[in-house]
Amino acid sequence: MDGKENEEDAGPIQLIFTDGTVLEIDLVPDGESVEYKWKIKEEEKESGWFKIDLTDKKPFIQLRDMKILDYDELLFGTIEGWQESIVIAGIGFQFENGMSLIYYNAGDFAKVYINEMPPAFDGQFKLVWKNGKFQDIKTGN
Repeated sequence: MDGKENEEDAGPIQLIFTDGTVLEIDLVPDGESVEYKWKIKEEEKESGWFKIDLTDKKPFIQLRDMKILDYDELLFGTIEGWQESIVIAGIGFQFENGMSLIYYNAGDFAKVYINEMPPAFDGQFKLVWKNGKFQDIKTGN
Protein backbone atom coordinates (compact mmCIF):
# COMPACT_ATOMS: atom_id res chain seq x y z
CA MET A 1 0.00 0.00 0.00
CA ASP A 2 1.34 3.43 -0.94
CA GLY A 3 4.32 1.74 -2.57
CA LYS A 4 5.32 -0.23 0.53
CA GLU A 5 4.95 -3.94 1.18
CA ASN A 6 2.95 -4.78 4.28
CA GLU A 7 5.08 -6.94 6.59
CA GLU A 8 2.08 -8.44 8.42
CA ASP A 9 -1.14 -10.02 7.28
CA ALA A 10 -3.85 -7.39 7.04
CA GLY A 11 -6.80 -9.78 6.93
CA PRO A 12 -9.13 -10.85 4.15
CA ILE A 13 -9.35 -9.16 0.78
CA GLN A 14 -12.74 -8.45 -0.73
CA LEU A 15 -13.53 -7.94 -4.39
CA ILE A 16 -16.84 -6.09 -4.67
CA PHE A 17 -18.59 -6.46 -8.02
CA THR A 18 -20.89 -3.96 -9.72
CA ASP A 19 -23.95 -6.15 -8.99
CA GLY A 20 -23.15 -5.96 -5.25
CA THR A 21 -21.85 -9.51 -4.81
CA VAL A 22 -18.62 -9.89 -2.86
CA LEU A 23 -15.81 -12.42 -3.18
CA GLU A 24 -13.93 -12.66 0.11
CA ILE A 25 -10.51 -14.34 0.12
CA ASP A 26 -8.66 -15.13 3.34
CA LEU A 27 -5.83 -17.23 4.75
CA VAL A 28 -6.39 -20.61 6.35
CA PRO A 29 -4.43 -20.94 9.64
CA ASP A 30 -2.37 -23.89 8.28
CA GLY A 31 0.22 -21.47 6.84
CA GLU A 32 -0.27 -22.82 3.31
CA SER A 33 -3.86 -22.47 2.14
CA VAL A 34 -6.41 -19.86 1.22
CA GLU A 35 -10.18 -20.05 1.23
CA TYR A 36 -12.66 -17.99 -0.69
CA LYS A 37 -16.40 -17.58 -0.52
CA TRP A 38 -19.07 -15.65 -2.35
CA LYS A 39 -21.39 -13.38 -0.40
CA ILE A 40 -24.61 -11.73 -1.50
CA LYS A 41 -23.47 -8.42 -0.02
CA GLU A 42 -20.66 -7.01 2.08
CA GLU A 43 -21.12 -7.83 5.76
CA GLU A 44 -20.16 -5.61 8.66
CA LYS A 45 -17.24 -7.08 10.60
CA GLU A 46 -17.11 -7.42 14.36
CA SER A 47 -15.74 -4.54 16.42
CA GLY A 48 -11.98 -4.14 16.27
CA TRP A 49 -11.91 -4.52 12.47
CA PHE A 50 -11.33 -1.70 10.05
CA LYS A 51 -11.49 -1.52 6.29
CA ILE A 52 -8.86 -0.11 3.95
CA ASP A 53 -10.28 0.70 0.52
CA LEU A 54 -7.56 0.35 -2.11
CA THR A 55 -9.88 1.02 -5.05
CA ASP A 56 -8.51 4.52 -5.70
CA LYS A 57 -4.83 3.66 -5.12
CA LYS A 58 -2.32 2.56 -7.72
CA PRO A 59 -2.13 -0.09 -9.07
CA PHE A 60 -5.59 -1.19 -7.88
CA ILE A 61 -7.37 1.74 -9.55
CA GLN A 62 -6.53 0.10 -12.89
CA LEU A 63 -8.70 -2.88 -11.90
CA ARG A 64 -11.75 -0.79 -11.03
CA ASP A 65 -14.78 -1.55 -13.20
CA MET A 66 -12.80 -4.17 -15.15
CA LYS A 67 -14.43 -7.47 -16.00
CA ILE A 68 -12.72 -10.63 -14.80
CA LEU A 69 -12.10 -12.78 -17.86
CA ASP A 70 -10.69 -15.80 -16.07
CA TYR A 71 -9.48 -17.12 -12.73
CA ASP A 72 -7.48 -20.10 -11.54
CA GLU A 73 -6.44 -21.72 -8.27
CA LEU A 74 -2.75 -21.78 -7.37
CA LEU A 75 -1.88 -25.21 -5.96
CA PHE A 76 0.97 -25.92 -3.53
CA GLY A 77 2.45 -29.25 -2.51
CA THR A 78 5.49 -31.46 -2.37
CA ILE A 79 6.75 -33.17 -5.49
CA GLU A 80 6.70 -36.56 -3.74
CA GLY A 81 3.15 -37.58 -2.94
CA TRP A 82 1.80 -34.61 -4.93
CA GLN A 83 -1.82 -35.76 -4.89
CA GLU A 84 -1.92 -36.36 -1.14
CA SER A 85 -0.36 -33.07 -0.08
CA ILE A 86 -1.98 -30.59 -2.45
CA VAL A 87 -3.61 -27.41 -1.07
CA ILE A 88 -5.08 -24.28 -2.66
CA ALA A 89 -2.39 -21.72 -1.84
CA GLY A 90 -3.82 -18.84 -3.84
CA ILE A 91 -6.23 -17.61 -6.43
CA GLY A 92 -5.49 -15.56 -9.52
CA PHE A 93 -7.65 -13.32 -11.70
CA GLN A 94 -7.12 -12.06 -15.24
CA PHE A 95 -8.89 -8.83 -16.15
CA GLU A 96 -10.12 -7.51 -19.49
CA ASN A 97 -7.39 -4.83 -19.57
CA GLY A 98 -4.68 -7.54 -19.51
CA MET A 99 -3.80 -7.10 -15.83
CA SER A 100 -3.68 -9.91 -13.28
CA LEU A 101 -4.14 -10.07 -9.50
CA ILE A 102 -2.96 -13.02 -7.40
CA TYR A 103 -3.79 -13.49 -3.71
CA TYR A 104 -1.34 -15.97 -2.19
CA ASN A 105 -0.65 -17.53 1.23
CA ALA A 106 3.07 -16.90 1.68
CA GLY A 107 3.31 -18.80 4.98
CA ASP A 108 1.02 -17.19 7.56
CA PHE A 109 0.73 -13.87 5.75
CA ALA A 110 -1.03 -12.88 2.54
CA LYS A 111 0.74 -11.50 -0.50
CA VAL A 112 -0.99 -9.79 -3.38
CA TYR A 113 0.77 -9.75 -6.75
CA ILE A 114 -0.29 -7.40 -9.54
CA ASN A 115 1.01 -8.46 -12.97
CA GLU A 116 3.64 -10.76 -11.50
CA MET A 117 3.93 -14.30 -10.19
CA PRO A 118 4.84 -15.55 -6.72
CA PRO A 119 8.43 -16.83 -6.57
CA ALA A 120 9.11 -20.46 -7.43
CA PHE A 121 10.31 -22.97 -4.84
CA ASP A 122 13.54 -24.93 -4.98
CA GLY A 123 13.68 -28.53 -3.88
CA GLN A 124 10.72 -30.64 -2.85
CA PHE A 125 7.93 -28.03 -3.08
CA LYS A 126 6.14 -26.71 -6.14
CA LEU A 127 3.45 -24.24 -7.18
CA VAL A 128 1.25 -24.95 -10.21
CA TRP A 129 -1.93 -23.50 -11.65
CA LYS A 130 -4.81 -25.98 -11.43
CA ASN A 131 -6.11 -25.25 -14.93
CA GLY A 132 -2.97 -23.72 -16.47
CA LYS A 133 -4.60 -20.32 -16.96
CA PHE A 134 -1.59 -18.27 -15.82
CA GLN A 135 2.15 -18.16 -16.39
CA ASP A 136 4.29 -21.07 -15.32
CA ILE A 137 5.71 -20.33 -11.83
CA LYS A 138 9.07 -21.95 -12.64
CA THR A 139 9.89 -20.14 -15.86
CA GLY A 140 7.77 -17.00 -15.60
CA ASN A 141 6.55 -17.58 -19.17
